Amino acid sequence: MRRIATQPRQTAAERREAILESAITEFAIRGLHGASTEEIARRAGISQPYLFRLYGTKMDLFLAVVERVFRRTLELFQLATGRTAAGEAEIFSALESAYVDLVSSDRRLLLATLQSFAACEHSEVRDAVWRGCDEVYGYVQAVTRARPEEMHRFVANGLLLLVGVAIDIPANGRPWAKGLLETCDPVRTP
Repeated sequence: MRRIATQPRQTAAERREAILESAITEFAIRGLHGASTEEIARRAGISQPYLFRLYGTKMDLFLAVVERVFRRTLELFQLATGRTAAGEAEIFSALESAYVDLVSSDRRLLLATLQSFAACEHSEVRDAVWRGCDEVYGYVQAVTRARPEEMHRFVANGLLLLVGVAIDIPANGRPWAKGLLETCDPVRTP
């Protein structure tokens, strides 16, 4: 008799994590309205009814993705500043380097971030984005003690970098576009 190999049973937390990772991929590609919960469930290796049992609605799942995107950014910033025991300029440099690495190495997270902004016509998404921005901005401001104009430059550079990497400015060969990223001082281009 042939034995059938079985996968070890996942805990509910492990299944929720698998669903969330699958959802990040699907929402990053198709956005809130275009994403398929059937495809998310298939990617996660579960049934669609089970997906809804764990997350309730497609909107609840999208909100969990928005929270994850901002939490990963915050955690990355916390890790970057934890390695830097220096002044404001060095902390900003560490934060900016970490963000360049994040947006240039994880396209899913990059696109999921943009999709979260695009879905802000829904008040619950807009509220989740605001909460995420509040946490990230508050953390950066607290660890750098930056003045408002420095925070403005940091946020503006980060958003320009986010869009620039999404449309692949470094590889497209357009001098004006590449120049935009190069002027994100002190943000470095990937």
